[in-house]
Amino acid sequence: METTVSLVQMLDARERRVQHQQELLARYHKPLICFTMNICGPVKDSPLIRRGFARGRQLLRQQFLRAKLTPLYQDAVREVTGCEAFYVLDADPLTIKKFTTDIEDATPLGRLFDMDVIRPDGLKVDREELDLEGRRCLICGGPAKVGRSRPCFAAPAGRWKRCAAAAASIPWPNCRKRRRRS
Repeated sequence: METTVSLVQMLDARERRVQHQQELLARYHKPLICFTMNICGPVKDSPLIRRGFARGRQLLRQQFLRAKLTPLYQDAVREVTGCEAFYVLDADPLTIKKFTTDIEDATPLGRLFDMDVIRPDGLKVDREELDLEGRRCLICGGPAKVGRSRPCFAAPAGRWKRCAAAAASIPWPNCRKRRRRS
């Protein structure tokens, strides 16, 4: 069953995620990847979302193999507020960011991936540090970092419909289009 979540639940989940990130940074003193999904609307966990998340984790593991990296720590959680995965790596943060942006940019599904790379000092690595353009808002096409202040976010119902339409255009792994019955 798909459950809707409130803003308070999302903010609480974000607080827990940041707390977990800080604990991992304090314990390992190494960069980490925090992987979540960019999902619009009040439903953050469903079989389809989990399938996309699993594909993202698979792509990360493939990148680790290519780079000959073994995570010092890895964990994944599934909450009503969405899926989260954490990986601590003994590697240069910019190198890690390069392969996470490669994943995010390689396929349309990657647009729903949010793979933050966090340095041991707690600061996030920005795409711009690799001379890459910042990500765009799924709805209005403006810079994603300021997307929530844009007019496209004024009416929640309209926002979710536009986001759902954008997500529907993404070829999800192992999915077949359903035929319409006349």
